[in-house]
Amino acid sequence: MSKLNICLVVEGDEEEHFFENVKKYICCNTFELIIVNACGEGNIPAYFQTCDSDEIYDYVFCVYDVDNLANDNNSNFNHTRKKLFEILGTEKAVDAISLCTNPNILQWNLLACDKLENVALKSTSKSENTPLVHKYWDKIGRDSTGKSGKKNTSYYYACKWQLQEIDDSFEYGTYRFESILKNGKEIAKDYKNSLPGSNLLDFLNAIHDGDIKYFDLIRSIREEKDDVNTRRKKKN
Repeated sequence: MSKLNICLVVEGDEEEHFFENVKKYICCNTFELIIVNACGEGNIPAYFQTCDSDEIYDYVFCVYDVDNLANDNNSNFNHTRKKLFEILGTEKAVDAISLCTNPNILQWNLLACDKLENVALKSTSKSENTPLVHKYWDKIGRDSTGKSGKKNTSYYYACKWQLQEIDDSFEYGTYRFESILKNGKEIAKDYKNSLPGSNLLDFLNAIHDGDIKYFDLIRSIREEKDDVNTRRKKKN
């Protein structure tokens, strides 16, 4: 049986690194993950439309952060969703193909290290989240003392060397990436109204367990949209 190709259009480097680890540690042989970095949330809809029209992909999903701005009509999150709605036609379809984390994907990397009660993010601020990142990856955010005696903090900006430190912690066994499947059960699925929140766990469990029914449901929601449009055309 050939593998099902699942395309993930991701917001940026942080999401790309996370899903490379998903691919490496928890994806079963039933699926092949193809990760497409859109290099910015605003580029996601165009990349999605291109990938969605490519027959090599069986399913296409979009991965982007809420950044605690679900109620802000002018946020990047809502602009992305509006453009996806223009492509897909229904909110249900947009919800089905959207894998979102509130406030951001860092929450899931932290859930690989510890329980939600110890790592819950309430802010999008890199500087505010740096002490928590430092707790689990001590080289990131490590304070240094300058010549003047002043302490300087290297904030977490999700730059390449910092992401590599996180990757290495899974590679060399400091933390088990698979722990996200257990610790992720604690996070609220209603990412639009909960902080922290995310609908990512069902997807992760599906690709871990080889759950085709999860993906069949996504397809049925997409086809439901197509049926509605067909009925409208016939009516006109």
